[in-house]
Amino acid sequence: MNENPRPKPAVLLILSGWGLAPDTPGNAIARARTPNFDKFVSEYPVMSLGASGSDVGLMGVEAGNSRIGHLNIGAGRIYKKILSRINQAIKDGSFFENKAFLSACEHAKQNNSTLHIISLFGNQIQNANDEHFFALLQLAKQNNIERVLVHAILDGEDDIYNNAIEHIRKIEEKMAEIDIGKIVSLTGRYYALDNGRHWDRTQLTYNTMVKAETNYVFSDTHSAIQNSYDRKVYDREFAPTIIGTKQGVQIINNNDAVIFTNFGSSLCRQLTKAFVLPSFAKIKRDYLQNLFFVTMTDYEKEIPVEVAFPRTFIHNSLGEILSKEGLSQLRIAETEKYTCVTTFFNGMYNQKFDNTEWRMIPSEKVASYNEQPEMSAGKITSEIIKAIKSEKNDFILANFANADAVSHTGDILATIEACEIIDKSIGKIADYVLAEDGVLFVTADHGNAENILNMQTGSTDKTPSTNNVPFLIIQESLFGVSGLAGDPPDGDLSLLPKSGILADVAPTILKVLGIDKPEEMTGHSLL
Repeated sequence: MNENPRPKPAVLLILSGWGLAPDTPGNAIARARTPNFDKFVSEYPVMSLGASGSDVGLMGVEAGNSRIGHLNIGAGRIYKKILSRINQAIKDGSFFENKAFLSACEHAKQNNSTLHIISLFGNQIQNANDEHFFALLQLAKQNNIERVLVHAILDGEDDIYNNAIEHIRKIEEKMAEIDIGKIVSLTGRYYALDNGRHWDRTQLTYNTMVKAETNYVFSDTHSAIQNSYDRKVYDREFAPTIIGTKQGVQIINNNDAVIFTNFGSSLCRQLTKAFVLPSFAKIKRDYLQNLFFVTMTDYEKEIPVEVAFPRTFIHNSLGEILSKEGLSQLRIAETEKYTCVTTFFNGMYNQKFDNTEWRMIPSEKVASYNEQPEMSAGKITSEIIKAIKSEKNDFILANFANADAVSHTGDILATIEACEIIDKSIGKIADYVLAEDGVLFVTADHGNAENILNMQTGSTDKTPSTNNVPFLIIQESLFGVSGLAGDPPDGDLSLLPKSGILADVAPTILKVLGIDKPEEMTGHSLL
């Protein structure tokens, strides 16, 4: 234990999408006026952390994301993503003996009904994987399922914005090769995977998938996607559309079976609840009777579904250790990132630890966040300052979603404004933390806003990056102290050698607080 007085409060700010890269026309962070961030970089320890690929338990050079980033930060260890478990199951054959999948097939056969597969399609592998979908088609074929209907969700956020025509063509070619499956609906993830409680989007998705109620009806996927592109509506915002059937024809019926292939849990909860909760007032619908619903992994404990690959939970995460030490915690974020600072930061444990408060600030009801780059940053900042002044909380965790959410729109000017808004919030919060002799940690879950333009092609890049992220420790006793790799040359953080990974954040926080690191944490203190 540390004999020095424990700083209070300890505040951790996670800036989603705030990565490190050279100053280019596509780097919204470098182009933004960030006097507070720049000042703290020059005065306090700052380090560069790996936030993608194997540094966070992903494959190769796979870009990070908010969920896996918060998992690694909170866990204090590299989290082995469920993707690896599913891939291994396909490789060793156990995937085709999975009880949940086989039960879905048996249900469809016994009821002479249809097996539906809902899946996100794109080159990304952060939320779903084409290979898992293909394996499910093979499983259905092996089990003599006669009717397999596919509800395709288009990406455009973690993948390039207009990839659907080519990608869906490949999906349909594979279905023809296996000789099973037919795409009957197309929907952009903006609608199908909303996790911001925009229930109108979930309603549109449900109506399309279940009852073919939509204004968009096409005979084939290519015509549907091309028509949308002609209207300059691309993959992410692709309107719920039915393919090869008539409006108002029931597609998903009582007694059917559904498999949702996505393993990115927080994005699937709203749509899944719409299907499976008997009493559900968020949308208007007739509850489907005897619907057998399988999810690839746990989306939420209370959702009544069969789970193919249950998640493993992290023990002795940062939040759990602080709770065991009797420290009070506040977790705060707007709707877009609320599950990140709660469930994911908890190591997939969707319950509050003792003496912990979760506070959600509603995200603004706008069609696109470039219309309001501030999002809920001002309200979050006010709540943090209020909490600091109350002297109630020992540890405060907050997420600022602006840089990530706005950069996903591809609007660089709006993203620059978003970064400037975050900088003002950091400055205000730091003033109050330092006045209380506390400590402020600032980091990011992954990069994005620093890479909005592809400098080789000149095209917009809305996807997360593989760049490192910053880690600052702002405490009066550390004024003038350099980070492990020294000071950034000319203040350019992109030139700073990597000092660690996201899993090192929690051990560093424990070190500052004078708390021993649990043996489960494989990360290291960066002090």
